[in-house]
Amino acid sequence: MKTKIEIILKEIISIIHKEQYSGNRHDIGEDVLFALNYSFDTTIKNNEYSKAAYDLITSVIDRIWERLNIGCWKDVPEYLRSVYAFASFLKAISLLQFTLQDVDENIEKNLKHSLKVLDKGLLLGNSLRTELSQTASSLCALLYSFSKSSNSELDSFYQLKNIQNEVKSASMLKTCVLSSIVCPSIELFHVNYFKKHIPVKLTGCINHWPALQKWYNINYIFEKVGPRLVPVEIGSSYTSSNWSQKLMTIRYFIENFIISSEKKQIGYLAQHQLFNQIPELLDDIREPEYCVLSEDYVNSIGTDMNVWFGPANTVSPLHYDPKHNLLAQIVGSKRVYLIDPLLSKNLYSYDDTLLFNTSQVDLENPDYQKFPKLKNIKIFECHLEPGDMLYIPPKWWHHVRSLSASFSVSFWWN
Repeated sequence: MKTKIEIILKEIISIIHKEQYSGNRHDIGEDVLFALNYSFDTTIKNNEYSKAAYDLITSVIDRIWERLNIGCWKDVPEYLRSVYAFASFLKAISLLQFTLQDVDENIEKNLKHSLKVLDKGLLLGNSLRTELSQTASSLCALLYSFSKSSNSELDSFYQLKNIQNEVKSASMLKTCVLSSIVCPSIELFHVNYFKKHIPVKLTGCINHWPALQKWYNINYIFEKVGPRLVPVEIGSSYTSSNWSQKLMTIRYFIENFIISSEKKQIGYLAQHQLFNQIPELLDDIREPEYCVLSEDYVNSIGTDMNVWFGPANTVSPLHYDPKHNLLAQIVGSKRVYLIDPLLSKNLYSYDDTLLFNTSQVDLENPDYQKFPKLKNIKIFECHLEPGDMLYIPPKWWHHVRSLSASFSVSFWWN
């Protein structure tokens, strides 16, 4: 096993294109700059473990972590994220170098620690993404070989489609079934739906995606991403008072929030750019060809891809998004309610600046006395099964509930 770690270290160090950290010393401070460059020289140039370098880089990470978690994320200076990514990479490499000197019994523990550091660098940092990602992928594969040797794979019964849960109904609502079309041409989709901002269910468009067969298998997910660290939402929805976020491995998330029969809370891997963190998963999906369409080709900046993975009864409350959205259903099923943006004045959005695009209304249990304008609103209903996609135009209100364990990918573009 240590031979494999040596090979990983050699490969990763060979792709480093930096000499030392080149950030502005006035931004980060002389002491941080010294710690980064001393650790770089020891860890990368000399390719050797140094406790002094490890301690220095750990102190830098701890200081930057505190600054990253103060105030609003959008106001965090970019140089802090750059320092965090650089320091995380150095610490992870140092941990691997230490593992070569440590006793064999600690190898798995050290690999997990190193991978956790790398994932935090990817989640919070903004540089060295290739180096961080490639190292993390190599360690993930190494850790999976440990789990196989210890027979920790799940029985083949544990397919996501076999997990059953009681689903909350919304019997009070009167809805209309959303129209559906089988794999329209780009021209037809553009003329009849995209250009007119009309939602539609699309079938037969993504049947060729490998994910439709592979992502049902929980052991496949464990192999590809099991030890990877992700931000999971805890609580019924992001508007609830008990809502929070917690970092955990995908394996822990699956075992405790999806498979476990003793689930006390709902956990949801929601709106996470997993493919930026773990790009090898992109081999299992394809960006829909409809995403080439735009209403502003000059300022179009590409497609944002997010994953939505969780048990039955995860909820995205009634809200709207500013971009075009294709929601692709890979595993399980979802129920989506849609409301025309022309009816926005009847939907009682929050006054809060953070929730301005979210309605106060519980659409599954509407209080018509408190929200009288809800009466006679036309609501479209759409059920998504594996292989289906839903086109949601900008500003269209939508409420989403998972009807089973579910894995979806959304494509947002302008």
